Amino acid sequence: MPRRESTLLEANGRTAKNLASQSSSGCSAFQPCKSICGKVLTWDGRLDNRAELISELRDVLTLDSTDVAIVAAVYEKWGSDCFPRLMGDWAFLWLG
Repeated sequence: MPRRESTLLEANGRTAKNLASQSSSGCSAFQPCKSICGKVLTWDGRLDNRAELISELRDVLTLDSTDVAIVAAVYEKWGSDCFPRLMGDWAFLWLG
């Protein structure tokens, strides 16, 4: 899986290196991802209900949103109540 360095992200005094990688869905994704509210998320997994989540959050997501962007939006909307909504095999780390 090819990687390339991109930028540094900061959240609450923590710094993380942002790397581009090829996701399992074939979409380019930047990890860790900085969310709209400034928190940092790193994600590994597969979402089986992408279309459903995008439909529920269509005001902030588009059909070409990456899995990490979808998970960030879902977590920002529902907090820890989001976990039952994420169908598939996954793990993520949320800093902030």
